[in-house]
Amino acid sequence: MGIVLFFVALFRGGASVAQGAELPTIVLVADHADASIIATLRAELTVLGLRALVVPRGDNETTPSDLTEAARRNHAIAAFRVLVEERKVEVWLADRVTGKVLLREVLMTKDSGRAETEESAVVARAVELLRASLLELDIDDRPSGDLIAPVTLPPRLQVPSVASVHRPVPSPPRFGLTTSATLLAATSHSAISTGLGLALQWYASDRFLVLARLTVPFSGSAYSGAQGRAELTPRFAAVGLRWTTGKGANRLQGSLESGVGLLLTNAVGIASSGYLARSTFDLDPIVYFGGELRYSLSNPVAIALGVLGGPGLRPTKIVFDEQDMDHYGRWLLSSYAGLTLTWN
Repeated sequence: MGIVLFFVALFRGGASVAQGAELPTIVLVADHADASIIATLRAELTVLGLRALVVPRGDNETTPSDLTEAARRNHAIAAFRVLVEERKVEVWLADRVTGKVLLREVLMTKDSGRAETEESAVVARAVELLRASLLELDIDDRPSGDLIAPVTLPPRLQVPSVASVHRPVPSPPRFGLTTSATLLAATSHSAISTGLGLALQWYASDRFLVLARLTVPFSGSAYSGAQGRAELTPRFAAVGLRWTTGKGANRLQGSLESGVGLLLTNAVGIASSGYLARSTFDLDPIVYFGGELRYSLSNPVAIALGVLGGPGLRPTKIVFDEQDMDHYGRWLLSSYAGLTLTWN
């Protein structure tokens, strides 16, 4: 049991040492370590996730190279030197990551009642000076320092990439239109109809959208017998709800869809003898389910491939001399391929 406790304590101690070692160190070189502005700056750097180390300024530390040497001697990524005299504050920064020394002067007012506010302003400018210095990390041909940027650099000091700064983030689309070539089948006893499909989409959110569909045929179906022939022209209109996945790294996006529609069938029957013809128009309600796979060519344009289908609740009867030839629309199956255009 004692051995177990020993290893637990050793593990915890090693983890805490490793965690402390991971924090980047900032050296504060001060004439007076007990000055209030030094305490404020140290607290701000600690909140950022940095290890602030206060060291006394040497008598001969007057040049920028001395400040860099103080940072190098204490294994720090940078060093601050804060000099306050006659209401003027000089903030020196030696940045070992980018290999340069910066100076910022801050003039303070003569109103002593604003000392605390002015110290906070000086500290904020000191932190911004460090962040501005690290912006050079995003420049390829910058002069290199004697230290690489630590992987544990606090988020407020990290340099945004060029893509995130200069490339605007596209806003999500609000509307979409899919134009497609469509195959529509509603029975196994006649030919498949071809047509033009249109789908108007409204994005209710990033993942859900409402759409209205319309399929206009190029060709219909035909039946023939000894009594004559019948020609059918089907149209399909629907309203549905779709759930989409996020775009993957390969620009693919999948979706599932469900809705209700109407199969509109116009049938014309022509007898084999004479010129008499009879026309009927039927509405067949359909509850459908489907899916779509979309490949993005660019931000607003994508290739769409989909299929949907479902049962018909009131199929059209094809009757020749009181003989049932077929029930068109007992089920519906439609597939399409086309282009989708989205916009805000």
